[in-house]
Amino acid sequence: MKQQFFSIVLIVLLSFCALSSFAQESEPVKPAASKWVSDKGYWVIVSNKNSPDVCTVHFYNNDHTEIYTRRVEGKVLNVERKNTLKQLKLELDASLLAYEKSEQTKLKLAHNAIQAKQ
Repeated sequence: MKQQFFSIVLIVLLSFCALSSFAQESEPVKPAASKWVSDKGYWVIVSNKNSPDVCTVHFYNNDHTEIYTRRVEGKVLNVERKNTLKQLKLELDASLLAYEKSEQTKLKLAHNAIQAKQ
């Protein structure tokens, strides 16, 4: 009786180890990006506790280059609200698009200037 019990326990433990080793071979699951997180950049809010209704929002691209700065007066930005986060994302995306267009224009002007010299 004891021998059967130990053999059953041994079989269960071995099967558990085999199943757990197969589970580790799968690729890790990436968390789904939320609607208010941009994959092209990020923003930082700078405020003062003495004047909470005045703050500055800095927008950056993924290269950590500041692309836009906005000063918000008369409103307290509550970053725990989803609506605020969505509006910040929309403004970040718009400023990234404008920045990319201006950079492309600068590159075209520089390219034309080089060609004119040659």
